[in-house]
Amino acid sequence: MGNDKERILELTRTLLVDFFEKCDVRLRLELMAPDILWLGGTENMTAQGKENVLPFYQTAQTGDMIPFHMTGQRYEARELAPGVWLGQGMGDCTADTKDRILLHEYQRCTFIFRRTAGNAPREWEIIYLHQSLAYKGMEKDEFMPFEKGLSTYRKLRNFEVGTTSKTDRKQLLDAVNSCFQGLPEKFQETLVFLSHIQPFSLATARFYQSDFPDKKTLQKEYGGLVPLLFAAGPDTYTFHPLLQQILQQRSLRMSASIRSWMRRKVALWHLQEENWDAAFAEAQKMVEKEGDILLKATHQGGLRLLSHYAPDVVLNTARKIPLPVKLDHMDAYLQILLYVVLNLEASEAEEGLETFMADVPVSYAYRPYDEIAFWILEGAIAVPNLDAMLPSFQKAAAVAQKHLVKLPREYFTVVTRGVCSLLTLYYRRQGSLKENCAALKKIFEACGKAIQNVDVNLWKTLLDGEYAYLTGKLDVAASLMGSFLQTDFETPDEQEGGCVAMFLMPRILAFQGKRTPEESRKLGNIFRRLTNKAETPLWADNLQIIAAYLCSTAETPLERVQEELDHLVTMPHYPAVEPMRRTTRRQLLLKLGKYSTITFTEETPPPLPADYTSQKNRLYDNIILAAAEDKLGNSKAAMSLIRKTLLEAKADKVILPFAEHREFLGPYLQELAFDPGLGRIAESILSLKMHKLRTEAFQTVLLTKREQAFVKCIVAGKTNREIADKYCLAEVTVKKTMSRIYQKYGVTNRTGLLAALLGR
Repeated sequence: MGNDKERILELTRTLLVDFFEKCDVRLRLELMAPDILWLGGTENMTAQGKENVLPFYQTAQTGDMIPFHMTGQRYEARELAPGVWLGQGMGDCTADTKDRILLHEYQRCTFIFRRTAGNAPREWEIIYLHQSLAYKGMEKDEFMPFEKGLSTYRKLRNFEVGTTSKTDRKQLLDAVNSCFQGLPEKFQETLVFLSHIQPFSLATARFYQSDFPDKKTLQKEYGGLVPLLFAAGPDTYTFHPLLQQILQQRSLRMSASIRSWMRRKVALWHLQEENWDAAFAEAQKMVEKEGDILLKATHQGGLRLLSHYAPDVVLNTARKIPLPVKLDHMDAYLQILLYVVLNLEASEAEEGLETFMADVPVSYAYRPYDEIAFWILEGAIAVPNLDAMLPSFQKAAAVAQKHLVKLPREYFTVVTRGVCSLLTLYYRRQGSLKENCAALKKIFEACGKAIQNVDVNLWKTLLDGEYAYLTGKLDVAASLMGSFLQTDFETPDEQEGGCVAMFLMPRILAFQGKRTPEESRKLGNIFRRLTNKAETPLWADNLQIIAAYLCSTAETPLERVQEELDHLVTMPHYPAVEPMRRTTRRQLLLKLGKYSTITFTEETPPPLPADYTSQKNRLYDNIILAAAEDKLGNSKAAMSLIRKTLLEAKADKVILPFAEHREFLGPYLQELAFDPGLGRIAESILSLKMHKLRTEAFQTVLLTKREQAFVKCIVAGKTNREIADKYCLAEVTVKKTMSRIYQKYGVTNRTGLLAALLGR
């Protein structure tokens, strides 16, 4: 009996492998008994007697079969009566997708074998054959569901979210789920892990499952998975959206412990791959347990990483990290405090800093690095009050020189604050311009001693250039600022210096009468290069402010001015940048002739020491308000405001804000030229004339999120097909989106787009 059972098991296995994997029915037909009872894959596939069964296999013999790969096979055998055996085989059958067919079924086939007479060519014959799982969607004249497999494959490859009908989506979802359920349990778990990492590689899979199959084995044994993977780059993949949906649902059904372990592995993978943003985002979801990963990512990603999150969210997240973990990663936690100080109001930032310091045990030994950072942060909370800032920065410099320790360059951001005009922050009150510049230069010197890679002379030169511009020394300003636009913008100092220079140089050249179309084109190219170098939203938004301000001072179509105003209104709130944004917004309203809107705002008051609003903002805001009053016929109010503002500006010999608005203020200035107290400054302003040109070169292009993603792909050299695969889109959708991008940049092809993007 033992030998008979082994023979039946082997015969059952051979019959199923021949049929499903080799598409070979010869042995099956040879073993059929004359009185066989047969049940096939569809309702009409039933017959008794070999002569009635054979016609069904004629199509199979002419090639109407689908090659499958079988996995998870199990075989059973049982004796029913002397010389009569039942043989049963079951397993997952997945179509070979090289034939562009997607089909997966779990098959159970039952045979009853009868021992033949002694002189028969074969020992056993089949008297009963039942293929227990019927194929669904099979055409009438098909032996196997070719059309269904082809159609499913084609629909999956052309699938696009939002355009596929609900019926097709459900059918495709069932087909994908069937393929997924046919995979081994550990394999399924690994795919769930990979669903949290897009795109992924085989190395990613092996990070979670060390014995994950190689590419060749994957194709051979799990071929049904292949059409559900999209190439995202060399040896990297993303999942088909429907498989991604199934994996997400599966993730929710996993136990809390497995999900937690999987999430940690995801975060650790991102950390290993130096994808700091993704590691931070993943660790943030379970920060009480994975605070170490979050802080490691923060230390590497710095302010650029943190800028993707609201400062109050960052602070609340950081507070959940256990104190011992914070102290083990003090450098990173100080970076979080730096980000909070930069982006929250002074009182909130101060509370966050003091709360942390109060939690630190008295026994904790602060390093010189920590002391320097705390003094810098203390000074940062006082911005823009130069008198309060300077002592803290000088103390930080003293500790740094004593211990020969410096902080990373990003700490210098507490001084520059990402603004495109230093004096927008630090020109504190009338009559204090020279004094403010001197104090700010001392802070630059202290930063050079306490912070790495701060070019003190560069920042002093930028400050001198802006001072020269405000006081009307245009040749001096041009010579100082021009050099900052001739660099490669590789270092933070060069990039930030370029932004400050870009804010002033177009206006300097306009006053000098040198804003030729060629010069404007060159400046436009430089502006685009700076835009491409902007690594944080703060600097990107400041470049937007620069473009909007230049738009307001030139002969720009009103439609474009309105676009800039609309975008300016929706920009994120940065406390230090807000006064400059407000001034630029009023400047655009003036350009649009919305004078009543401007007069609804009150006169900008003198700035208090802790206010971000400066005397420079006050001058510009009140000049714009006076111009609006004039346009509304309120000449008396306009003259009163101009006279008062000129008296304030006279104390510092500031004339350029008035000269920029000469077209509005001209008659009033001519009248004031005869005023004993204001005549000289009025004449100085009237001697300057701003030559206006169109500013297409400085227009920023407003893109949707999808368009922004596509532009990044174009710069990276990806083709339309590669973009389509990466984002699981039809190629025609990519082409349509690219057409809109070309239109926005005013180009007709990819070469022109790259030239526009790279400022060539």
